Amino acid sequence: MLSFPKLALLGLELGGNKLGGEGLLGFCPGLAQNKSLTTLGMADNQILSRTVDVEALSLLASCVAKHPSLQEINLLYNPIEEAGASALLPAAENKNIIQFLLDTNVPEAIYRQLYRSAPAKNLSKKKKKKGKNTKKVGR
Repeated sequence: MLSFPKLALLGLELGGNKLGGEGLLGFCPGLAQNKSLTTLGMADNQILSRTVDVEALSLLASCVAKHPSLQEINLLYNPIEEAGASALLPAAENKNIIQFLLDTNVPEAIYRQLYRSAPAKNLSKKKKKKGKNTKKVGR
């Protein structure tokens, strides 16, 4: 599904599906061919730091590093430890990523390289300024 170019899928939420490393390995070839995805949610998928999980995280990182439109990745609630987090480091090369979420159980130095949180949106309303195009109505 991800590799079909006419689909133009923007967001994909796979959280809580118990994919593990095996599921992630099966997912990555489609992600590598995808050009439209901007948001990827993979929270709570039992991705650990077993050998197959580290291999899968490494493949995910290489896909993310080259992805042209991906901006947000959520890997929260996956007990990824040092080996898995190290495998994710190539993903940090993609400067389009504005939000990369993962748990704090990885070593601090790796966490700092990977974790990104999108800046809060400014919700304040802009005031209209009087200018050249503003007319005064009077008697």
